[in-house]
Amino acid sequence: MKKTSLVLNLLTRIKGVFLQEGYAGIKARLDVKLFGKIPVERRYTYHPPIKSQNETGLLATAPSFSMVVVVANTDPLFLAELIVSIEAQWYSHWQLILVTTASSLVETKQSVANVHPAQIKVLNLMPNTGIAAATNAAIEQATGDYIVFLDPADTLTEDCLFELALCIQREAADFIYSDEDSINLKGKYGTPHFKPDWSPDALMSVPYIGHVSCVKRAFLNQVGLLNAAFDGCHDWDLALRIAELTTRIYHIPKVLYHQRKMSASTAVNVNASLLSKKVREAALQRRGLVASVEALPGTAGHFRINYAVQNKPFISIIIPTRDNAAVLRRCLESIQHVTRYQNYEILIIDNGSVKPEAVTYLHAVSEQRQISVIRHDAPFNFSELNNLGVRASTGEILLFLNDDTEVLQADWLERMAGFAQLPHIGAVGAKLLYPGNKRIQHAGVINLHEGPAHAFRMQNADNASYYLRHLLEYN
Repeated sequence: MKKTSLVLNLLTRIKGVFLQEGYAGIKARLDVKLFGKIPVERRYTYHPPIKSQNETGLLATAPSFSMVVVVANTDPLFLAELIVSIEAQWYSHWQLILVTTASSLVETKQSVANVHPAQIKVLNLMPNTGIAAATNAAIEQATGDYIVFLDPADTLTEDCLFELALCIQREAADFIYSDEDSINLKGKYGTPHFKPDWSPDALMSVPYIGHVSCVKRAFLNQVGLLNAAFDGCHDWDLALRIAELTTRIYHIPKVLYHQRKMSASTAVNVNASLLSKKVREAALQRRGLVASVEALPGTAGHFRINYAVQNKPFISIIIPTRDNAAVLRRCLESIQHVTRYQNYEILIIDNGSVKPEAVTYLHAVSEQRQISVIRHDAPFNFSELNNLGVRASTGEILLFLNDDTEVLQADWLERMAGFAQLPHIGAVGAKLLYPGNKRIQHAGVINLHEGPAHAFRMQNADNASYYLRHLLEYN
């Protein structure tokens, strides 16, 4: 592309950002590009759905929903807003069950006592009943085909139940979840959580399912109700158990739920974090997997899963190269001197090196144990080079590596192989950093308006970002 075209393209993009977001948008992008700095709050506006016709006429079936809500010291205004959002649903086949337990606020008790619509039922339980047991009591009273879990201070979008019903009709789903955002005490929307489609390893990293979540009642009877031993992390435990018994799990990529943002505090409850560790350890035990739940360095209360390598698989490391002796040397020496796991071979695919220092170095390393050099003097084709390496390999696991990479952690190969051995995993990738600093070069590929790009590029590798996407394992 000519320089004039590049300039025009850049000016067009700048103009587009300015028209949509003003100077703040341009500054935010410069902060990211130049300093890797992410704004504290992105510009975000929730747009309510528009009902253009009798939407329920699109449904061939009409599943019924029982929404269960445990009420404890909830601000009556917030509870009223939840009920208003439910009564405003496009889809009318619903039931709401409110459960009171330790509600000590007189105002809360009165607000629940004054609820009388036919579709709303109130259960009053003993004051010391935990949230899991209280939710189970509500489920046992439910008459709906599907159970929907909600929190008492939050609200639904008008199309929430309709979208759930559409998904059920389309997919015969056992479990459904949606995107969500937050609503602050001033009624402003923000911090949207655009969740991945079904992502079982992400669920072992963080309880990303959140709300709105919906489970088929007949299937829930098979899974079992909420476990009171994990009170506080009971919904995470339930999602993990669901994942072990069905693949009919679906994500609706729309914001259907507004979570109440009660304060700006980011403190992590120590008991809850330790409980979240036990929830995952229980899941590993049920699944018969050997792994450790490790504290995530630099964060409070977060953990990651480190799967143990089973049966010492042989790993073939395939490295294409050409006339790149100094860079290749650094790559190979980092593998040999840093890597703890030793059951591997290295296949170097030389794409016709001609520089004397490269030819000499390749000849020298070909004499080393665990290293083979395959010469392929043909026009450059990256796929072809890697395919040659695969055909010459003898490993159970294949690792494709660029010659300009350098190993940083002794257990890198074990961690990747541990994930690669899981039955549902096809390929495993790692976070790459630019040399000499903590800036991310690659943490996955995302599709942007301009085309595919590296996620989190130039951000600090250790700073917590969007739902810890570059610090924990995600599918």
